[in-house]
Amino acid sequence: MNGAKILRPSRLWSLRAFSSSSNRPVLLMAQELAQSQHLSRSRIQTLDKTQLARLFSDSTNQKQGKQEEQREQSTSTTSTFPKDKAVAAWLFTVCGLVFLMVTMGGLTRLTRSGLSMTKWRFVGERPPMNQQEWEQEFEDYKQFPEYQKLNRGMTLDEFKFIYGMEWGHRQLGRLIGVVFALPLAYFAARGRLNKQLLKPLGLLFAMGGAQGLIGWWMVKSGLKENKENPHAEPKVSPYRLTVHLVSAFLIYSLLFSTALKTLHGGQLKAMANGVPKKLRSFAVGVSHLVFLTAISGAFVAGNHAGLIYNEFPLMGGRFVPEDIIQPGLEPKWRNLFENSTCVQFDHRVLGMSTAAAVSALWAYSRKFPLSSPARRAANLLFGMVFVQVGLGISTLLMHVPVHLGATHQAGALTMLTLSLYLLHALGPAQGSKALARMLNAPAAQSTTQAVSSTTKRAFSTTARVPSTSSSTSKPSSVSALRSTLTRSYSSVSSSSSSSSSSMARQTSFSSAALFPVSSSIAASGVAARRFPMPMKNLGD
Repeated sequence: MNGAKILRPSRLWSLRAFSSSSNRPVLLMAQELAQSQHLSRSRIQTLDKTQLARLFSDSTNQKQGKQEEQREQSTSTTSTFPKDKAVAAWLFTVCGLVFLMVTMGGLTRLTRSGLSMTKWRFVGERPPMNQQEWEQEFEDYKQFPEYQKLNRGMTLDEFKFIYGMEWGHRQLGRLIGVVFALPLAYFAARGRLNKQLLKPLGLLFAMGGAQGLIGWWMVKSGLKENKENPHAEPKVSPYRLTVHLVSAFLIYSLLFSTALKTLHGGQLKAMANGVPKKLRSFAVGVSHLVFLTAISGAFVAGNHAGLIYNEFPLMGGRFVPEDIIQPGLEPKWRNLFENSTCVQFDHRVLGMSTAAAVSALWAYSRKFPLSSPARRAANLLFGMVFVQVGLGISTLLMHVPVHLGATHQAGALTMLTLSLYLLHALGPAQGSKALARMLNAPAAQSTTQAVSSTTKRAFSTTARVPSTSSSTSKPSSVSALRSTLTRSYSSVSSSSSSSSSSMARQTSFSSAALFPVSSSIAASGVAARRFPMPMKNLGD
């Protein structure tokens, strides 16, 4: 054979059996076997089938251990969200702007600036630029109930302040639209957004556009006379105000969740085998309670319910005030949303219930060995809930000062942020579909099927190998093996770079899969040991 290195067909078929189960080229597997076990080509040639099978098992066990370690360190439950730090940074920037928008909306409401602009245009309004334009705008404002019943005698400078607050609030909303839309178009054009990511982003784009319309729909309700109670002070509908705030909270929640998944390429994993279902369900329930408490706070703001019963914990010397139900308000369920006493009582109960639930969740989570992000999120949520309760009580006792009221509203959004981060950090529960995807159950099944089919091919190959050492059968067997090696070697350069990264994430080998591989090695080795073959380029 002109001094060429010899590797017998039994070794080659063993390599073929193992490479078929892992979808990797024969030559690449031979090189990796030599490197991982520190064996030379000449040493590999001298091994019998039992030694070769044991080496394959050792090499596979080492790879399996490394893959398990990588899987435990991995925080992704699914590959549907691309891991892109630039896209995540953009989404977090929009989150910050939405957070600022919600806080500024609270300031606009608390300074009674929301009704100062009596017109709305989708493309924006140019502010008055000279004294004449300011006076004309002020005259327009005087035609509406807020000036006639509440702000009669207001000066032009005072009007400029509330007009500036509302104008700034609207322009910030339009700025958010630009900051969201332009990078969205850029990343989409560059192919940085897959279909799974485009779905929530498209929904966010539609919700952002609708939010401006909802805001004007809310303002219009305060520009009309209250026909049921003509002597009541002008204010926007508490129902429409709540819709406007809830819509903002939903936009923020979807933005924040999408940004977290894009940053980590999916959802985090707090425990290797998934968190207990009770803990996951408990955290979901707490997040819903936080959201519900924020909704009740919107009704408190819409009814100006924070301006009555400025004491705590009692209301008029009682835990349950006497006027919690107004007899003239029909049907009775309207008391939950329109009776200021009942609205404040509900918010108190929900606030204290949220504090108790968060405390119980924190104590329950201490029983489990959670990851650092999950533990940090639970601790932050536990601390923030008492800050928020303190802000709420202080705001009530001090008759809702502007700075405390706005901070309390920002605190509600902070609570929601931490509850969403906790859910993201906890990851899926034990037995959930998301956990099954995380553990690569489909990949494991496909590996088992590949090994089974490999075993069948090995036995069928054994049946086709001639049992005699005739000179006519040698060339055909050697030629077939040579052609196989040639095809495998040509595919190394094209597939190794792409397959190596995907295999590290998706391929899962189990110890049970080694038995059919070993049996195929033995079956092929017994029948084909007699035919040597040149192996010049094994180490190339």
